[in-house]
Amino acid sequence: MAGTGHRYEISNPTAVTKFANHWRGTALARDLEEAHAWLCSKHFLKYLTGELFSFRLKPAHVINSVIPDEKSQHIVAKVVAGDEVRRFDPDLFETLGPDLAHILDWIAELKRTDDPLYKKVSRMETPVLAGRADAWTKRLNARSIAFDGISHPVLSASPELTWFELKDSRALSYEGSMMSHCVGGHDYARMVEAGQTRIFSLRTETQKPVLTAEIRNDDRGPSLVQIQKRGNGGLPIAYCDAAVSLLNAVAAQDLRGAARRYALVCEAGRWTTIFDAWAAINFMGRTAMSDGRSLMIMSATDAAAPLVVVEYALGSQSPERWFEGDFDPLLVRLKPAADTEPHYDDQLEACEIANHFAAGDIRAAQALGPPWMKLSKASSRLVPRVDTYERVEMPSGFFYKEKVDGTSPAECYLPHSADPSRLMMVATKTEYDIQATIVPGQRISHAETARCLDFLTATKARSIKKDGSGEAVNEFTRLCEPMLIAETLEWRSFLADRREVPARKTSGIWQETEYLLRYRPDRFGSIDIHVRDGTVTHLSGFCSGKDTLIEIVTKLRQKRLTSAKFLTLSSLGRKRGDATTIFMCDGKWVWSDCDRKFVTTAQLALEANARRPDSVSEAVLNGLLTHANAMLQRETLKVYGLVVDLKRRLLDAWFMRATSLENYPVRRRSIWATLDEGAHYPIIDRMIDLADQGFELDSRKSTSQFKKFLALLSGAYGRRVDIWVEVEFTEFLVRWYRHLPKKYMNMMSSYWLSCPVWLAKPDVAGRLLEILADERTWKTKFRDAVKSQAERTLDEADYASMDSRDLANHARLFHLIAKSRYLYGRKVETLGTLVGHLSSDPAQKDVPLDELREIHAKYAA
Repeated sequence: MAGTGHRYEISNPTAVTKFANHWRGTALARDLEEAHAWLCSKHFLKYLTGELFSFRLKPAHVINSVIPDEKSQHIVAKVVAGDEVRRFDPDLFETLGPDLAHILDWIAELKRTDDPLYKKVSRMETPVLAGRADAWTKRLNARSIAFDGISHPVLSASPELTWFELKDSRALSYEGSMMSHCVGGHDYARMVEAGQTRIFSLRTETQKPVLTAEIRNDDRGPSLVQIQKRGNGGLPIAYCDAAVSLLNAVAAQDLRGAARRYALVCEAGRWTTIFDAWAAINFMGRTAMSDGRSLMIMSATDAAAPLVVVEYALGSQSPERWFEGDFDPLLVRLKPAADTEPHYDDQLEACEIANHFAAGDIRAAQALGPPWMKLSKASSRLVPRVDTYERVEMPSGFFYKEKVDGTSPAECYLPHSADPSRLMMVATKTEYDIQATIVPGQRISHAETARCLDFLTATKARSIKKDGSGEAVNEFTRLCEPMLIAETLEWRSFLADRREVPARKTSGIWQETEYLLRYRPDRFGSIDIHVRDGTVTHLSGFCSGKDTLIEIVTKLRQKRLTSAKFLTLSSLGRKRGDATTIFMCDGKWVWSDCDRKFVTTAQLALEANARRPDSVSEAVLNGLLTHANAMLQRETLKVYGLVVDLKRRLLDAWFMRATSLENYPVRRRSIWATLDEGAHYPIIDRMIDLADQGFELDSRKSTSQFKKFLALLSGAYGRRVDIWVEVEFTEFLVRWYRHLPKKYMNMMSSYWLSCPVWLAKPDVAGRLLEILADERTWKTKFRDAVKSQAERTLDEADYASMDSRDLANHARLFHLIAKSRYLYGRKVETLGTLVGHLSSDPAQKDVPLDELREIHAKYAA
């Protein structure tokens, strides 16, 4: 995608445009012209397609992609060539990016208040806008909650309770703060001011809100939308009469069918409670209410709350008729009384009632129940949905596993301990691992944290994904600080396990457990040292300075921890190959925080390895090697010569030391499950570098190591390489062909030789001659490809700029090609040019000049 201002290209511009257009349309709908201009600006587009909200494509991504944009030849070619191409991911933006809806609310406030800053919005960078919007929210939340605004008394529901109508945003804000629901939002204030909605608050004599009612006005008149207690808890039975009095006073209608969820009835324009209007009957041993046309079964857990409504298509029925149960099941409709799923005990009750009306008719039962009611294949009866799942036991209870056919991954569900039908957490198999999410609308208490951690461990979840707001995950994180122990895949509560110890060298704090040492140098940053059985497995975090590094090494020595791994700590603002390194050498912890110190510590490691190989682990040698290789990618490296020599020595030491090559990536652009540094310096590149630095298979050990590599080569590339990997394979092949069986020379195409690095080296003609003269290459596709490359080399040669040696090698190469292939017009002209340059150079004595003249004369004729 052009015009983003990045060094890389975006592969899915259609997704970027769709995402941006959604928010642009939202801004236009709210008449926020400056917000729309900001969303259309180049700096917003650059921010939207930044590295934080995109990921780099690999060949396997574009091969398996179903995105039409990524099927273009241009994108495929760039990815295959190793150029950086990234895919924008809306999920990443929703998870990691700022809340655009929140920013639009702030911009709307600027416009409403005629703030001069509104005119500058389109020119402001997105991070600046997000920061100012967050500051605005903090100022709003910092205001003391005090009753304010315009509210008019409407009706006295009882001597202690009075209905007030809220007229402005201040009154709504107070209501929302006291009742913990969203009525204090800007949208409600806008609708109230426009006359679209009326908000009523039932309050005590001390102005404490008890209920909030929303009445919507439209062309058909006022109608009930909702009545809620604190925290959107519905209508308590104790306040039903008060609600009825308000609805009758404002002449509201039940246009949206909201009455039954609150056990209310609206008939002929008059509201009453269901307990007053319907007859109470005993139905199958349960309390039920009936008006003749419908039968309402009350909840088993709360006798005052409606559970389900049963309707019969043929009209009114007497109470006795309802109990007889000889209905046609296909004419019965069972509707839940509320939008939310009921308690498990209530679901059992509802299923028993549904099975009574289904009367064994499976076809009727399938169409009878609400979504939380499913047909059991085992019993041919309706049961709660959760009873159709497989029940899996775990140390602190159980969880559900969805039953699926075939090899499809099954989702796992964790129910609340007090209600088996209330699902709190879901574990889902994704493309790469298992990810857990907290069910929207659920909150995890302290009592449930242990069960959640057991669930994450039992399902082998690797991460917890945030939903749209992320509030539930943030709250769960604050409750227990869940942490995955990578080595055991066990989830633990770091908050419950840790103890705090002051740092010895700085003013920071250590938080210690048996599996993790966390160092906090300040309020915000942290460095994690993961430990298992007295061994450091890995480090994570950012190193903020030398003092921090000294404190960490001091702690490692104090705890007498060991490690065979090469450990790194990233530094803020630095690139790969410029990180802090920590490792053990000859039984001691050593570290480096700059290029020169790294060279010194690496040389110490090489010397120790030469004295006693077991004094430095293979993992450390590999880490030093990959780190040195990454350092050489930096253009501003001041110790370049020292690192080049260091890399050469490390490469020799690693190759001779490696016990097994199977743990290292072989190919360049493979997809790996881990972000190991070795993936950025694969074995194929290491073998190429070994050859270029003059390494010879001159010992039994080196020959054995080379055979280990060849054993991996076939598995990594298959029987024949394709266009995706031919460059890297042939770069290896032209350097090591003397030591390869013919099957490896037949793995490549016979039409071209793709190895730009090797062909860019001096004396290409001499290199091609050397390969063609070797008998080991005869009757191979490799030799045919070399011949094809030789023809292109001859066609593209500039003989006027060549010295005597290059002219001689090109002459010998031309002579060899002419003896085996027919020369067409262009090559005949090139041969004539070459013969002319050779004739004017008397120093060419061992060149078959006469034969070349005869060949040229033959074809020229």
